[in-house]
Amino acid sequence: MDPDVVIIVSKDGLEHCRAVIEHMRSGLLIIDENIDAPVTGVEILKHDFHGIAGARSAALYALFFYLHLNPVIHVNALVSALGRSEISSKVNLDVLLKL
Repeated sequence: MDPDVVIIVSKDGLEHCRAVIEHMRSGLLIIDENIDAPVTGVEILKHDFHGIAGARSAALYALFFYLHLNPVIHVNALVSALGRSEISSKVNLDVLLKL
């Protein structure tokens, strides 16, 4: 069974998931615009995650991007949880909210 969504923000991540992505026939691939997307049977959305959020926050920014498309978790709940964690000192939450 295909995953509903795959989010890729690094070339290492792409190589790790390449076989899954290439065999997908349904779902969504969200990938940093600086990475060449593999041939796949799914919708592909490209965005500049690294350019906007930086390497450290690209994956988290990509998650926020997806949550704006498909709010399976309310963004404010995630921000609240992040604000109470150690990650809040390492990530610019304001950047994540500017989608």
